[in-house]
Amino acid sequence: MDAVRVRVGGVNCAAIALVRRGSERSERQRFLERVAGDEFVTGYSGIGIAKSGKRFRIENATVWQLIDTKGIYRGQAAMLPQTVDV
Repeated sequence: MDAVRVRVGGVNCAAIALVRRGSERSERQRFLERVAGDEFVTGYSGIGIAKSGKRFRIENATVWQLIDTKGIYRGQAAMLPQTVDV
């Protein structure tokens, strides 16, 4: 997967964009609200876009909130155990 590489708390991570079109946007928004409320959610599936623009399907990802030691929200992270080119 061609993605932007970032370092979070000493861990190398890949930054990706999650894609949703039309009616799927509200579904994605509800999912992200669940992540915000529960701090993490497992079982996410959807379409991602790599830095190169190549699309891929994400299966069974875990997404969580990134909170620093002062309790400040810094973003979200995802573990993508399975991806499939589309």
